Amino acid sequence: MVIQLNIEDERLAGKISEYIDAKHKAVNELMIEALENFFSTTKSPLNYQVEDIDKNSSVIDFGLNDEVEDIKLFQDIDDVESYSQELRNNAWK
Repeated sequence: MVIQLNIEDERLAGKISEYIDAKHKAVNELMIEALENFFSTTKSPLNYQVEDIDKNSSVIDFGLNDEVEDIKLFQDIDDVESYSQELRNNAWK
């Protein structure tokens, strides 16, 4: 499961960072601690409704035709090692 959280409140983000630094915890540990605290105090499960996948999904059209056998991915890459290094470097920027 991948969860992405965007905290736009700078004060809240700062408080979370301070707490993590003071307790020497990772963000995952903070989330587990918060969820355990939440479930122990509410004594009830989360109520949510599962969305209908047929109504809320769509097919992504990449504009490719059926003749994809002719396409050779990465055929212009001569040096795989330097190419992968470049990808890693760019991912950190």
